[in-house]
Amino acid sequence: MRFRTIVWMALLTVLAQCGIAAQMSTGGSGTNQTTITSKKLTFDYQSRYAVFEENVVVSDPRVSIKSDKLTAIFEKDNAPKTIIASGHVHIVQADKTAVCERAVYQVKGGQLELSGSPILRRGTDMLKGTVIVFWRDQDKVEGQDVEMVMSSSGDQSFDDVVGKPNGKR
Repeated sequence: MRFRTIVWMALLTVLAQCGIAAQMSTGGSGTNQTTITSKKLTFDYQSRYAVFEENVVVSDPRVSIKSDKLTAIFEKDNAPKTIIASGHVHIVQADKTAVCERAVYQVKGGQLELSGSPILRRGTDMLKGTVIVFWRDQDKVEGQDVEMVMSSSGDQSFDDVVGKPNGKR
């Protein structure tokens, strides 16, 4: 039972920290809870993974995520290793949105890779490509086959368009 509690709390902590979230808690807005809902959950304690399937929604105060499937993979010490959202992925954080087919978050390096025609929007600004990669603790973004559309106001920086990976500006 203790292992289950540790794994569950680790998953929720990672989801909150990396900005993967959606709606599924007994708390409402204004709480610090992360909630995950889905039609199906498979949690394998010995193999150290959890899979949420069908209408997955993750919510927390900083970010929300919807996808067809969400997989969490854990290290031997039960620390979260990788979080994967796949199928019709939609991420909302403040005034920024991302839509893609797959989002993979590597906890150790703080790397979030969006693939499957990712499109990021903030207001009328947009960044799209075949792959877009953010690093949570670095001011770094990489992309492949990218197109960026920025508003003509001239007073916005690249960070204003895509936001820094750690949510700071």
